[in-house]
Amino acid sequence: MSGQKVIVDERIPKLKEFRRQRANRQFILLAILFFMVILIVIYFQSPLSRLGSIGVENNQLVERERLLEQAELKEGMSYFDFRTEEVADKLASLPEIKEATVQRELPNRLHITVEEHPVVAFWLQDESLFPVLANGHILDKPWEGERIAQPILNGWPHQEGVTELSRELEKLSPAVTDLISEIVLTPAASDPYRLTLYMVDGYEVRTTIRQFSQQMSWYPHIREELREDNQHGGTIYLLDGTWAESPLSEEAGETEGGIEGMEDEEEQNH
Repeated sequence: MSGQKVIVDERIPKLKEFRRQRANRQFILLAILFFMVILIVIYFQSPLSRLGSIGVENNQLVERERLLEQAELKEGMSYFDFRTEEVADKLASLPEIKEATVQRELPNRLHITVEEHPVVAFWLQDESLFPVLANGHILDKPWEGERIAQPILNGWPHQEGVTELSRELEKLSPAVTDLISEIVLTPAASDPYRLTLYMVDGYEVRTTIRQFSQQMSWYPHIREELREDNQHGGTIYLLDGTWAESPLSEEAGETEGGIEGMEDEEEQNH
């Protein structure tokens, strides 16, 4: 019996130490939770819980103020009173915006990056130029930027076909687009989307909106062929067939006499 009492007496200090350590851990945990609650309360009462600044990047066509109005954002509002995905969707609903990315940046900043539809042409009306976007949308505000390089849609009686042409222009190589000065809608009985193009290098092109980018991709090669034949002007037809008329043959009423066999050659090349 005396041996068992000795063993119990030896365990009592260890039990007391274990209980003391457990009590300390519980106290520390409660203290941490208490201070966390205090910090959270202080944070939500401080300016850091408010949207401090909003950065906007890559907007050329849409003003910053219009983007923030569309997104229903303003500096000073609660930093947690919106979802970034919803803000991105609101911005993408603007006709000028192709895609938007919204990111929170601690402690209270917001960064917005937008990708706008590119300007593929300009709509001429009342001696003013209005940007035409790749999705066919024509901006209401006249262009006041730098010198333009995109084609001018001149003499169009209506906007029908502009959306289809805009999508085709976006697919066209910039090297070819830069050669187009004006695009005029010249409908024919068989094709309401027939176009006449005036090129910066002196040629005139007759084509159509349908398969516009594919047809016009042949233009540099055809122009090279004509220059090798010392023909530096005239009309190039890029329709179901491909042929050219020199200025002299046009005046003489000749047709399809410029480049015999060019259509077959182009078909082989493509």
